[in-house]
Amino acid sequence: QAQADSRVSVTWGQTTKAVDTGSDGNWAVSFTSAELPPPGSSTVVASATTGAGTSPQASRTVTIQEPPLPVPVISPVTGDNQVSDAEKAAGVTVSGTAPANSSVQVTWGSTAKSATADASGQWNALFASAEIPAPGQTVVAAVASLNGRTSDQATLTVTVQAPLPPAVPTINPVSGDNQISLQEQDSSVSASGSAEAGSSVQVSWGQVSKTTTADASTGAWTVDFDPSQIPGAGDTVLTAVATARGLSSDPATVNVVVEAPPPPPNAPVINTVSNDDTVYDYELSSEEGVTVTGTAPPGATVNVTWIAVEKSVQADSGGGWSVFFTLDEVPDSLGSSVISAKAVVGGVESVAAERT
Repeated sequence: QAQADSRVSVTWGQTTKAVDTGSDGNWAVSFTSAELPPPGSSTVVASATTGAGTSPQASRTVTIQEPPLPVPVISPVTGDNQVSDAEKAAGVTVSGTAPANSSVQVTWGSTAKSATADASGQWNALFASAEIPAPGQTVVAAVASLNGRTSDQATLTVTVQAPLPPAVPTINPVSGDNQISLQEQDSSVSASGSAEAGSSVQVSWGQVSKTTTADASTGAWTVDFDPSQIPGAGDTVLTAVATARGLSSDPATVNVVVEAPPPPPNAPVINTVSNDDTVYDYELSSEEGVTVTGTAPPGATVNVTWIAVEKSVQADSGGGWSVFFTLDEVPDSLGSSVISAKAVVGGVESVAAERT
């Protein structure tokens, strides 16, 4: 306020402005941002002029505060603000922009990192796996400072994903066709497939479980089952489960048919020996031995045993067979003795037939 109807001259810094008062003596002038003195303490000086002359100067000290630094910008973390378990394991870099050459304090969870913005304002901070917060919604914060000035805090919400179990492993066809033949059962059978690289793979077949490690590069795995570990004949199930990070996959399964051996052939029939199952001396002398005959499955091998002597013969197309025991091969003791015979087809032996 000044004398009514006076002209007031106002100086602030390098700018002087003049304004006329009204009948009430009130006055006001405006200074643009460009006209203000630099930040710090400065003085506003005013004097009023009338026809009677100019008044003494009035002054007031004014402090202009430094403006805050611009708030830093935090770029999307891992591109989508979603940190997978694999990304966490490798460590995550948080980056963004801030005033050139400013110091940037970046906080994520309970860990704070210091970074420096380069001449173009770019900054980054690496958080090791152990420094990344536990799974869930987390906040990354950044504050810039330069020449005693500090920005407001920038924040960004980042989701740290819970670890996922390994994918279900794959199982290759066992023995090429998931059929285990009798011949294949005589040697080891390999089961193979793929799983998460480096994971532990438990493979179970029947009552036997085996554990192996998937290849660190390709994820391939293989286990061998010895003949004694192959399940019994019929429909069987082979399963594989992968484990990593303390988590297990769902099981992979494949049906495997184990071939059953053929049923044993029917026991052969031993015909009556010497017409009445009694061998007399004169019969032995005249024949110089004894002929034993019978029937069996056509083509079968018939193993005939009389005490300590065994003879083998193949049944003909009608199933008939015959073996001859010489005088030296016929038991020389008087009394009863047993003749036994077994038929063999495809390596499978029948029960014994006997005749006394």
